[in-house]
Amino acid sequence: VYSEKEAVDFDGVEFTVTKTENLYVKTNDTAQGEGFSKNPLYKITYTVENKGSEEITYEPSHRAVAGAAGARLFSSAEGAHKRVQFGPTTTPEGQMEGKQPVAAGKKVTDFVLFEMPSEEVSSLTFEFPASLFERKGIARVLLSYSFKKPELPKELQKKDEKKEEEKKDK
Repeated sequence: VYSEKEAVDFDGVEFTVTKTENLYVKTNDTAQGEGFSKNPLYKITYTVENKGSEEITYEPSHRAVAGAAGARLFSSAEGAHKRVQFGPTTTPEGQMEGKQPVAAGKKVTDFVLFEMPSEEVSSLTFEFPASLFERKGIARVLLSYSFKKPELPKELQKKDEKKEEEKKDK
């Protein structure tokens, strides 16, 4: 088991969890435009670095169908944490889609989203299948966690304040 910021080597490809945070995720919807996730989410940012001499393909699998390999998150307090996936027209800002070539000596940065763990959780185990970057095995990373409710993005605060003012007017 590895820790955050520690590289896990899979036959010349390094997987590293670089950051974890609770936040409202900015989204882009082809029909509704920009927005945010309804609830705060737990975001795990990671890099896949190709240290080999041949190009590899990174397949993030964020829109994975049931049963497909994908990232998983567990805690002793809550068991399996649900991975958050958006509808077909919504994309979290900055998240990769589809197959991505990773040239020799290059790296990609991506993230996966889960439902935010509760106050009872102090550590999490994150599993990421190496099959998503053409390798065998699973990266297991132990993440320390302290519950912190993120602030509402400014765009969402205004809407709530307007609703409060409307209630006062009635």
